[in-house]
Parts: sequence; C-alpha cells; structure tokens
Amino acid sequence: MRLWIRTEANSTIGYGHLVRMLALADAAVAKGFNVSIFTNTPVSIEVPASITIKYISDDTELLSESMNCKPDWLFVDGYQFTESQCLVFNQVAKYLGHIDDLALSLPLNSSLLVSPAGEQFLDFYQRQFSAAKLLCGLSYVLLRPEFMEEPSQYTQRESVLISFGGADVANLSLKAIRQLKYLNISSIELVVTDAMKLDESDELLNGVSILRNLNAAQMVELMGRAKFAIGAAGSTMFELATQGVPSVFAIVADNQTKAATALVDAGWCFAFDATQNDVEQRMTSLLQQLLTSDLLKMHQLAYQTVDAFGAQRIVDAMEEISGKI
Repeated sequence: MRLWIRTEANSTIGYGHLVRMLALADAAVAKGFNVSIFTNTPVSIEVPASITIKYISDDTELLSESMNCKPDWLFVDGYQFTESQCLVFNQVAKYLGHIDDLALSLPLNSSLLVSPAGEQFLDFYQRQFSAAKLLCGLSYVLLRPEFMEEPSQYTQRESVLISFGGADVANLSLKAIRQLKYLNISSIELVVTDAMKLDESDELLNGVSILRNLNAAQMVELMGRAKFAIGAAGSTMFELATQGVPSVFAIVADNQTKAATALVDAGWCFAFDATQNDVEQRMTSLLQQLLTSDLLKMHQLAYQTVDAFGAQRIVDAMEEISGKI
C-alpha cells in the first residue's frame, strides 16, 4: 500500500510532529508500505532512506500529484492547517487519518483518528468524527523502533540529560544548566541540533558535554545512562518513559498539556508551564522535589507507562480499515 504523510517541522513550531510521523512511517515501511512525507520546509533531522521526503509550496500540489497516483492513505499531523487545506486533504487519498491532541473541530473526513492523550475527548471525537475509528490513549503513542530497546540498569546511571527537542523553541537549555549548577549537579549531557539558537561560547557550558544532531539509536544510548532528565513536554517525554528516566518537563505548547498531565499522574515525572515568567524558579522547585523523591521507584513507574509499539498498532488499524486483512 501507499502512504502519504503531511506534516511540518521548523525551529518555530518544533520537530515533534515530524518525529512521530517518522515513527509511523517506519512502522508502515516494516509492513511493506511505500511511504512519502510531504512538507514545505527543509527537514534537518535524519530520515531513513526507505522514506521519501517531498517538498511542496502549496497543498494543491499534493492534490495534483494524487491525481496521477492516488495513495491508499493520507495521514495528517499538525495544528496550523487551515480549513481550505483540510478540504484538499479530504480529496487526496482513498483513506484519511489524522492525529489530534487538542479536540480540534477540523473539517476532515477521517477514517482513522489517533489521540495518544485524548481519552477524555472521546465523546467529542465520537460526535465530530463519527465515521472514524478512534485510537485513544497511551497505547497509541508514536515512537521510533529504536525505543523498543530494554532500558539499562538504573542503579548504574550517573549522568543528567537535558533535551529540549529539535529546536528548543523556548530557549530553555541554558536556563536548565544554570539551575543544575546552582544545585551543585555535574555530569550534565546536553543534546543540541543545528536548528537551535544556542550560544555555545556561553561560560555556563563549561564542563557540560554537548552532543549534536543525534539519531534515535544514539538518543536511546544517551537516555540509558541518565539518572534523570530535564526536557520539553513533547515526544521526548514518551521516549524517556521507555528508558525509565525520571524527569522534569517544560510545557511549551497547549497540545502538550494533556499528555504531560497524564504522565505526571503516573508518578514518574514533574511538569511546569514554561510560558509563564518565573520559569527558572518553577524549574528549580521541581528539580528539588525530584532530587528528594524515590528515583528508583520513579524509574520503574516510567518504564511501565508507555511502550514503543503504538505505531505498529496504528498501522494494523490502517490495514484493517483498508481491507488488506
């Protein structure tokens, strides 16, 4: 079958949508799908050779290409899409799927709706997308296959990980380092990408290990040696859960709130609103709570919260809907 994916990623909105669509693409390729991702901005993270990236300036190009070779599925992930774009998406493929974290009333004629943190929106989804199969809950978190790796022994971990996604849209990396040093914490490992606006000459970075443009396998290895982490409340939350890393998360966008709250309720992490003025004070307070918590218990709770098979479950549902099985 042929799967097209429509999403966006850049330094303004971050790379979370693209990362989880790459997880879906990986799972689809493993089941024999031919996969293309359509975007109108350059992709600055590693994409497997089995997945085609196509750049478009307007979604009418997507529709035009579909007239020559109609895909079985179009999967849409993004909150910036307009009503007119949605009307185009409805015409592109035999079947349409989309991800929603915010209970948005998009005019999409979806056959499949995925909402990893949207169980509380179930009534709304049933009304708004009555024809769609609904996949709601943490069983449908989209993670790349590398995160199926079993986590390492927690008692052997020593480092502290800072990872604010592909772009660090709220510029929190240096603030996190400052607070860790204030608490006399060393062995800090900072993940950066070329999309970040980070002044690497800043003296705060003295003694910090900087790791640039890591792929998924390298991130698994890095998380596997982290005693705890500070990061953005996006896809990184779920990746850290698979590796059992107690964490403090910064919520930098509305669509992250529900998922972050669910993970905090699971007992293995803390989260704060990074759009407020007192970011460093909030961060320090939660770090102090984390350091006085039972980290081994939090590690165990994290590992029990999420698995890395959500993308496979979604592809199975796509095959069922389209009648392959």
